[in-house]
Amino acid sequence: MDLKVYQTSPFIVEKIWGGSQLGKFLGLTNKIIGETWHASTLIEGPSFETRKQKTLDHFLQLPYLLKLIDTSDHLSIQVHPDDDYAKKNNLGSGKSECWLILEAQKGAGIYLGFQENVSKEDFFRDVKASKDISPYLNFFAVKSGDFFYVPAGTIHAIGKDVLLLEVQQSSGVTYRVWDWNRTDDNGQPRELHIEQALKITNFDLQFNRNLAALKQENLFSSESEAKCFLLVEHANFKATLLTISAQNSSFDLAFLVNKSTRPITFFLIKGSAEVVFSKGKVVLPFKINKWDCLVSAEEDVKIYLNAFEETSILIVS
Repeated sequence: MDLKVYQTSPFIVEKIWGGSQLGKFLGLTNKIIGETWHASTLIEGPSFETRKQKTLDHFLQLPYLLKLIDTSDHLSIQVHPDDDYAKKNNLGSGKSECWLILEAQKGAGIYLGFQENVSKEDFFRDVKASKDISPYLNFFAVKSGDFFYVPAGTIHAIGKDVLLLEVQQSSGVTYRVWDWNRTDDNGQPRELHIEQALKITNFDLQFNRNLAALKQENLFSSESEAKCFLLVEHANFKATLLTISAQNSSFDLAFLVNKSTRPITFFLIKGSAEVVFSKGKVVLPFKINKWDCLVSAEEDVKIYLNAFEETSILIVS
C-alpha cells in the first residue's frame, strides 16, 4: 500500500521587490525571487511532488496555499476579495490570508488596516491622484515570531526586509491599489485595480481595529516543554505552530490532525526532524530539514514527529 503522502518542492515566483534569501537557499542566486509556493495546487503555480515527479495537483486539491515571501522593497498596497464577491464574479474563492514573521531587519514592518477616521472618499481621491496613501494605514514594526491575520477586504502591504510564511485561501486574485509609483522593467507604471478595490475594501471602524487585536507575538520562544499555538481557524484552513525541544524528542500529532477532513501540510520552519506516517503495517518516515514540506491526503493515519533538535513546524489542516 502506497500512502498518500507527498514531499514537495516549490513553485518559484520572481518579483521586482524580491529579496536574496530564497534564491540563495535554492541555489538560484542569479534570480530575484519574491515567493516560493510550497503547498499549492493553483493551476497558475502548482508545487512539484519530488518523489513521483509530477505537480501536486495530479494527486489532490488544496483549499489553501502555503508560501514563503522575501522582500527587499515594499509590496504594493493591495486588497483581496471575499468569497461572496469571488463567487459573483467567477473568481473561484476569496482570499483571506495570514502571516508568520520568520525574520525582519530592524525597523521593518507591515501595513495592515486603516487608521482611525479614514473615509472612503478621501482615500480613493488620493489613490486616483497617485498620492502616497501609506499614511492612511496602520504600520506595525515586526520581529520574528509575530503573527497577523489578514481577512479578505483588508487593505495591506508587506514592507521591505521581511521574510515571512503565508497561509492563504487557494486564490490568485489580488487588487493592487497603489504601488509606490513604481515602474516595471520597461519603465511603465504597474497595473492598478482601483475600481475593483473600491467595491471590496473594508472601511468599517471596528473591523480595522480588530486587526491589531488578532496579532500574536513571541511564538518561537521555547523552553523544555513543547509549545503548541493555534494561529487561526478559517473555513478553508487551520494553522497550528508546534515548537518541540530535543528533550521532547517524540510527539504524537494525532490530536492536531485526526479531525481534519482536508489534506494536511507540514512545513518545517527551523530545526530538523523525522515525520513518521503509520497505517496498518505500512510505516513511511520522512527526514526533513529547514523549509521542507510534506502534504498528506491519507485518512486514519497515525503521525509522529521525532525532533533531532529544537524544531518549529507549521501544520495546516
